[in-house]
Amino acid sequence: MNFEKVLYSDLGLNNKEINLLSKCENFGQLNHNYKNLITYLEDETFLDELNYKDNIRLVIVKEELKNDLKHEYIVKDEPQTIFWTLYDAYSKQNKSKVNTSIGKNNFISEKAYLADKNVIIGNNCKIFENVVIKEGVEIGDNTTIEANSVIGADGFQIKKTIYGVKHIKHNGKVKIGNNVTIGVLNNIHKGFMGMDTVIEDFAATDSHVHIAHNAKIGKRVTLASGTTLSGYVDIGEDVFVGIHAIFTPRVSICKGSFVGGGALVSKGCSIPTTYLAARSRIKDFVR
Repeated sequence: MNFEKVLYSDLGLNNKEINLLSKCENFGQLNHNYKNLITYLEDETFLDELNYKDNIRLVIVKEELKNDLKHEYIVKDEPQTIFWTLYDAYSKQNKSKVNTSIGKNNFISEKAYLADKNVIIGNNCKIFENVVIKEGVEIGDNTTIEANSVIGADGFQIKKTIYGVKHIKHNGKVKIGNNVTIGVLNNIHKGFMGMDTVIEDFAATDSHVHIAHNAKIGKRVTLASGTTLSGYVDIGEDVFVGIHAIFTPRVSICKGSFVGGGALVSKGCSIPTTYLAARSRIKDFVR
């Protein structure tokens, strides 16, 4: 996708608006703290919170809200649509690519697929049949990826753009540490909007585990079969997660916590906590 064509022809931005865009360093929403951020505002709901944040450089906003903003702005009738159009086009630009790097003493099945650009694999790794490793994946030493897992696919971001509803391109990475075990049929999405998906040393996943964009898995975490992590979930060190547990977006779990099988985790914790499924009727169940 030609980024300049999107800016000038498809979006019809003028030189002043494009100059404002050029001063921005990152795309993001209110939960992001990057410097010189471009974001959007659809209504008054988040106006006060947005004005309070000094990391925001530019806001795409409706005409009726521009005078209430404390930031520079671009006026558009559908700010969110314009924002996602810009981000998707930016993410699809041809960026620098380096040849895939593979360390020593690795076993990589002939039936595995590794992208030939922007993949780094350390030493003494094992990658089994039908594993797919896409661009933007970094793997440390002594790590095993079992059969039929997909590492580095785009996450699930379906947004309205000026071209219609689209699956938005992800431009982050998946970073897997040392001595990690990834089970069969895992799906690990790459990072999104300036962040990476991270799995730290000695973590282990069982079969059929789904790890969404921007999740962070701490050291020595164990994820049993069927675990589902939504976007931005942060699991601290030494946490055990039981079979078919589900984490809703943006929850943070303290190190040393225990999540039982079938639990729905929608509330984070700052001290070690036990999460159990509602049907267990245990007094320390966390709603």
